[in-house]
Amino acid sequence: LTKEWDIPFISCCQSNIITSAAERGHYTFHESITPYMNAQLVGKWGVHALGKRWYHIGPDYQWVHETYVSYQEVLARFGGEAVGSSYVPLKAKEADYERCVEDVYNAKPDVLVVTSFGTDQANLVRVANKTGLKKELTIILGISDLSIINEVGLDLFVGMYWCSNFYWGIEAINENARRFVASFRELFPEDRPSAYAAYTYSAILELLAATVAGKVYPVNYDNMLKFLEGRPYAHYKGKQWWRPCDH
Repeated sequence: LTKEWDIPFISCCQSNIITSAAERGHYTFHESITPYMNAQLVGKWGVHALGKRWYHIGPDYQWVHETYVSYQEVLARFGGEAVGSSYVPLKAKEADYERCVEDVYNAKPDVLVVTSFGTDQANLVRVANKTGLKKELTIILGISDLSIINEVGLDLFVGMYWCSNFYWGIEAINENARRFVASFRELFPEDRPSAYAAYTYSAILELLAATVAGKVYPVNYDNMLKFLEGRPYAHYKGKQWWRPCDH
């Protein structure tokens, strides 16, 4: 749609293809990391620390498929092996995950890696505890966040590994993070910012900066493009920049 209508779009989801040559809109930018980046972080560490045979599970849609392909490539490069994958429907119930347990055991993996989010992941965590999967296998939640822990309770997460793409604790060593976390706490005193709070905050600031820099209304999108391409910025974790080749 953004390609068809030629409007600015800063994506805050994980996607390998959204800024690829075939898919990228002229004004499309991508703030968050990609499934391939995530797979490198989790896979490189996990193969050496936890085991070489990995089984993958997650809902049946684009993000999860891109992530599984990424794990296959990364594991092969670091001496690991992807031994299979199970897919559940979007908005998966506990029963959907329970039907996958036998397939997971039959594959005899060293590691069960999970690609899901929100209530999908909460239900997987409940099933892993209820069925004993958590005791029998090493489980990595390839991406997780505070909202999910708040939903199911920290106790059910104990004994699993989980990857978060932003940790508010870096406020102790990073000035950008300190300002971001402090301003977040002013608005939401009982909460801490997640990765997706950080991504969205940063993306909105960049859209606003590009809009204001043009000093014209209606906004000139070509001027926004010229302003953003190659631009360095630092809103919440340190220096970043918009890579001109793929945004």
